[in-house]
Amino acid sequence: MAINYKMITMRELCVNCCKDIYTHDKILICSLCNKISHSKCGKQTFQYDQTVDQWFCCDCQAQKIVKYSPFNSILNFTTLLYTIKFEKQKCCQCKMGHSQAFHG
Repeated sequence: MAINYKMITMRELCVNCCKDIYTHDKILICSLCNKISHSKCGKQTFQYDQTVDQWFCCDCQAQKIVKYSPFNSILNFTTLLYTIKFEKQKCCQCKMGHSQAFHG
């Protein structure tokens, strides 16, 4: 007697279109409630908050408490300086023969 077993795969469903989300799909995930959506579907219902570099669904965006952080601008400036320094070192190592005037 042969027994046939079917493998059942539980997939996440898009909160907008209610279709399965596959591994190759581009998705958006709310940072607070973990709702998941196809990126195409989520363009209307998800918002990106650049101050915290996260995506939020409309429900969470309305309930989110915005807090002022004086360190955001300092951290962004420090990151920028580090990136410039790293790119300068990388260029110096590339043996392109750039002059010191090129690098400042």
